[in-house]
Amino acid sequence: MVLNKYSRTAITLILACSFISLGIFFRNNINLKYNSLDEYVLKKFPVNTKLELLDKNRDFKFLKSGEGLLVVHFWATWCGPCEAELPDFVEFSKKFQNINFLIIAAKDDLKKVKKFLIKLGPVGSNVYYASDEDGGAMKEFGTLRLPETYLFDKNLDIVKKFVGPQDWLNEYFYNNFNYLSSQ
Repeated sequence: MVLNKYSRTAITLILACSFISLGIFFRNNINLKYNSLDEYVLKKFPVNTKLELLDKNRDFKFLKSGEGLLVVHFWATWCGPCEAELPDFVEFSKKFQNINFLIIAAKDDLKKVKKFLIKLGPVGSNVYYASDEDGGAMKEFGTLRLPETYLFDKNLDIVKKFVGPQDWLNEYFYNNFNYLSSQ
């Protein structure tokens, strides 16, 4: 049987629409399975996370509910974008003494971390450096890529998650954090 030009075009369109519909169906099922807010998004700071503060003279008192905003930032020396972003992040933290900043070196060599942090210079009393050598905290937070930053309110409920490097010295961040810290 010989098909004319219009029949072949119709069959091609039907097949194309079928494949597109099937693709959309599978994509939506995958999105529902893997992007469920209830199952995969961190709702509250995981207080049982095992971290080691690099300054042994300090403790985790700032993790008590009601202490104000908390920003948790994951980075590593082996991550180029992390190394580029961290100086601006530390500079940003100096503008908000009423916000606690927990900067976590993830799956990193402690000697390299300390050497890099010495280059950054002194930080405010609101900045805490911690080590997550085994990646346990990354798992608790659901961190998949570095850098990643989490903002928690005074009740340690998640407010916002920032994935990838950010321009922390941008006026947008300053204005938003200024507004949030005044609440």
